[in-house]
Amino acid sequence: MDTAQWDGASKWQNWKYAIEKALPYDCELSLNSDPACFEGHLEVFHHPITHESYSDVTYSGNQVRRTKQHLQDGYSDYILMFVKSGEGSFQSEGEVYWFKPNSIYLIDTSRPFSKDMYGDCQVVFIRIAKDRIDPAFPQLAAQAVRAFPTDNGPGLLLRNYLYMLPRAVHTSTESTIDFLFRALTNLVVANLMELSEQLPERNYATTDHAFFIQVLKYMRQHYTDPSFRLSNLVAHYQRSRSYFYQLFKEHGTSFTDELRALRIEYAANRLATASSSMADLAYECGFNGASQFSRAFKVEMGVTPQKFRLTQL
Repeated sequence: MDTAQWDGASKWQNWKYAIEKALPYDCELSLNSDPACFEGHLEVFHHPITHESYSDVTYSGNQVRRTKQHLQDGYSDYILMFVKSGEGSFQSEGEVYWFKPNSIYLIDTSRPFSKDMYGDCQVVFIRIAKDRIDPAFPQLAAQAVRAFPTDNGPGLLLRNYLYMLPRAVHTSTESTIDFLFRALTNLVVANLMELSEQLPERNYATTDHAFFIQVLKYMRQHYTDPSFRLSNLVAHYQRSRSYFYQLFKEHGTSFTDELRALRIEYAANRLATASSSMADLAYECGFNGASQFSRAFKVEMGVTPQKFRLTQL
């Protein structure tokens, strides 16, 4: 499904109707921007035997609300959410969590929730049957959303797996696809095992949530400038360095991590579509050289940019 098939006046309403009808659970979509500017593209795969499914979505920001009234549909499976780009928040029963790019979250759909996404979003959603996970992890009932660390361990492997899954599914036979989803479920379980051995990190939004969104938008406008530093935020917003350290910390991240993620997100797209040299691409993405770019890319993606380009080709 692609909004390009509709004219500007009807894009949002047609998208809203189609998504609400196609989702396996009842909810309500709303928009916080000009409907005429909305853009969306959706690809869905549904396994006819196991009923597992994934959707690869690119869209302008919007909100999904699932209320107590919607819960009467009886749907209670988990949704695995991989945020490739964009940012947002998740609210459930008084708790608020921050979504950031290049991160993975496991959402419990048996609770009321509200999910807001801002900017240009690219998200992969995977339906995970609850009975495949709950027997081994009864403590999941205590939390509406779980964030999986993606910089090392099974989280890193799961992140790279989700990058490749859409292409793998579209080029595989039906019998092979069953094994792909089994491997995915095993990776989710491995991540939950890691989390069960440590205190859960809750990524709460703060009273400065709206300001944090402004900061990220400002960073998105300037991240390709190699001279862009935390001092630019200090000068632009007239707030101290310690304030920004605390702001990023309360959202489970840091200025350095967010800046690197923005640059690598852009680099990953360029590696898949452009034939530029690594040195040229490094400067284009805001790095001071190919070696710095290569180190940062491996930290963020787990592989070198050269290897990543080969997988895309």
